[in-house]
Amino acid sequence: MGVEQNGKMRFIIVGLGNRGRDSFARSLLGFPNRGLPEFKERAEIVAFVDINPERARVANEVLGTKIPVFASLTEASAKHPADWAVVTTVDCTHAD
Repeated sequence: MGVEQNGKMRFIIVGLGNRGRDSFARSLLGFPNRGLPEFKERAEIVAFVDINPERARVANEVLGTKIPVFASLTEASAKHPADWAVVTTVDCTHAD
């Protein structure tokens, strides 16, 4: 693992329901009243993963982003290497 040349840790968010979109993505993007303000300066979301393309589209729309979307973590990490994957899917699916 390493830090990108821009000094930011790279993240992939897996699962774009409330937990992924509203808790983790908003915090990492530096939304007001979410996470720490310096997250925006130190973190970058390089990809979203969700098996539901509509949920991913809505996440980008709501967040005002154009983050690439993939159906699998394998595909996302092959195209957008990351330092961390934040798995926010339903707990019983984490091993998948």
